[in-house]
Amino acid sequence: MQKMQRNSLITAVTITAVVIATGGFVACSILKCNNFDETSARSPDGKWVATSTVRECPSGLLSCTDYSVFVTLSAGPAALHPIPDPVRILEDDGAAEPPSVTWTGTNEVTLKLADFGTVRTSKHEVGNIRIKYVVAKWIWDRLGETESLRVQEDRDSEQLFKAGKMTRDDLQISRKINQSAADEWTNFRQWILNNATVEGEAVRDVRLPR
Repeated sequence: MQKMQRNSLITAVTITAVVIATGGFVACSILKCNNFDETSARSPDGKWVATSTVRECPSGLLSCTDYSVFVTLSAGPAALHPIPDPVRILEDDGAAEPPSVTWTGTNEVTLKLADFGTVRTSKHEVGNIRIKYVVAKWIWDRLGETESLRVQEDRDSEQLFKAGKMTRDDLQISRKINQSAADEWTNFRQWILNNATVEGEAVRDVRLPR
């Protein structure tokens, strides 16, 4: 009888360990970030390849997914001096749509941003390659509405508070969230002014960072 109980206990512990190990593996698998190469374009002389990638990272178990995009520049099949690792020329957090990549010359590539985001990296030159940035016009137009949208959202929250459907603490949190989003849009708009051109507008020379 004791032997049977001991065997049952060992079996239960073993099953529990397997379940925990399996659960841990599943959790690690779920929380793993994934990269999806969306666009790859080779320079006219075949010496360079620009690749646009979407990266998705779950922010928690069974939670929402954070998206970002980045573009790398790597040596092509005709490169005389291959570089050891791809150079990341653009990092854009929060964007879910990959930039399009177009070679507008042997030594010039244009990236067209297709979504809002927080630009962390935006190189303008790598070796003898010049990188230019273009933003879709609808994005630029929407960015111009940032302040009016924030004011309207604050008014909506104020109405909910007055109607007793939102506490004062929730009202303050809502205002902070609205202001944070507005600040991100303002920063993105400033990045465009300093680094890019808007689709359909006259092309201008961007001041390269020193």
